[in-house]
Amino acid sequence: MGECRGPHGKARAIAVQVVKSLRRHGLPPTPEYYELFFLYHEGSHPALARDIESRLAAGESLDEATCRTLYERHVARAGLEQAIERAGEQLAELGSRLDDEVAEAEVGFRQSAERIERLVARAADSEEPRELKDLLARALAETRAVVEAALQLEHRLHVTRAELSAVTEAFISARREAETDPLTGLPNRRRFERAVAHAVERVRRGGPAPILLLADIDHFKDFNDRHGHVTGDLVLKAVAQLLRRNVDERDLVSRWGGEEFAILLQPRGLAQGEAVAERLRRTVGSRRIRQRTTGRDLGTVTLSIGVGEASPYDTPEEWIERVDRALYRAKRRGRDRVEVAEPPARSVSPAEIAFTPGDDDAPAAATVAPRLPAAEERP
Repeated sequence: MGECRGPHGKARAIAVQVVKSLRRHGLPPTPEYYELFFLYHEGSHPALARDIESRLAAGESLDEATCRTLYERHVARAGLEQAIERAGEQLAELGSRLDDEVAEAEVGFRQSAERIERLVARAADSEEPRELKDLLARALAETRAVVEAALQLEHRLHVTRAELSAVTEAFISARREAETDPLTGLPNRRRFERAVAHAVERVRRGGPAPILLLADIDHFKDFNDRHGHVTGDLVLKAVAQLLRRNVDERDLVSRWGGEEFAILLQPRGLAQGEAVAERLRRTVGSRRIRQRTTGRDLGTVTLSIGVGEASPYDTPEEWIERVDRALYRAKRRGRDRVEVAEPPARSVSPAEIAFTPGDDDAPAAATVAPRLPAAEERP
């Protein structure tokens, strides 16, 4: 078989690799999976390649659920990011055009005003009726031109504002879509991580501490294998709705990835946060799952949940990591349970140590003061 040359030959060679990958991993040849592995074998998406290769190195299987996550993270999101970038460029272009049109009109109006002023001044000094009539006629024509230019500018501004409004709406829509999980309709991990970063910053400035919950559906891969990914997706949607309906409107529920959900509760104390987690665990575990088409009872699913309160000593990553460890502790201890995260471990810096003078016969005593946010960090 001859060597593949040119762009068409390269595309055919990649297509062969894609088909082999789909067969190797037992995946149906859907457009999404084909595109995912085409981009992987093409080598144009380093982040996608790293994600796939790290999963394979860890012994993970590239099943349909994993590949849907990969597609959403690297392919669908990339398209949305391009749409956001295009909308941003259009907004900048329209804003610049609007500025140019207004600036050009200002110059034109100023020049017309100067011409009219000169004509009126000459008319005031003229003693010749014919010249006076000519000057006034020219001033009137100049005034009409200004009015016409103003009407044209108004029309152009109206058109530009309409375009600006449409592009702004497209930008907001693309941004919202880029931060929404397409399966459940919940905010996605990107949106949630931004909310966590803001929450940690508020705590460091002396604000009340919110609560983080990480919840994972127990044995979900086995459920998918038994009942199929279509049913599994319906279960993910149902769990998402239950979580959203059973917390306050101000709380943020997101799909963290796969069968895992993340919930950011407004400040209420760790004990109350644990109580909310227990309520969510009981609510999800008490619902039986039935296939609507057949009425077949598929049993129940349960949640393991980690809970942790933000600390001024946490970074966003450390807070999430503490709660994640609590979640996996719940898994190790039998699943279908809630575990509270350990408080943050921290080292004492020299700035946190103060020496108090002792008696003449006693050495000075060292006291350790907890590090609080600096005065300039607080409102």
